[in-house]
Amino acid sequence: MAVGRGDRRRRGSRGRDRGRRGAPPAQPAPAGGACTVDDLRITASDSSTDKVHGVVTVQLHNKGSRDCRIAGYAGVDLKTADGSTTPVPRNSAPSYPDTIRPGQDAAFNIYYPLADGGGSGVRPQQIVVTPPNDTHQAAVAWPGGSFPLDNPDHPGQGVRLEIGPAGKAG
Repeated sequence: MAVGRGDRRRRGSRGRDRGRRGAPPAQPAPAGGACTVDDLRITASDSSTDKVHGVVTVQLHNKGSRDCRIAGYAGVDLKTADGSTTPVPRNSAPSYPDTIRPGQDAAFNIYYPLADGGGSGVRPQQIVVTPPNDTHQAAVAWPGGSFPLDNPDHPGQGVRLEIGPAGKAG
């Protein structure tokens, strides 16, 4: 009896393998552990290209001596001069894991509407970043402009802020 069961399993296994021939091979998991605050030099720059849509690029430079893995979204809070913080929600872009070698960079963008210059707006002082899959934070200066206090198209619903997933740069 045991022999017959083994034969059935093998046949079933071969049948499943035949169905997978057209599927692409699975991607190997990136090498190394997750990139942590200790592995990274975090900087930010204003990447805005017009006077309506603000973009700040946060760069994660692997300053360590080992490969590390970056996958998913960073945690991001914008901190104002009075100490209040605003969490920045994630957009719906897919994230792809990647290995960052020593000296290489990963990055993500923070998207926000620019204030129209009418005098009312919020200008964060710092970006508080928690790298993906880490629990420690680092703060960097906010290099971008101000954003409106509220969404003029939908009053009372807040300003649309969002971040994209972290990914290998370059």
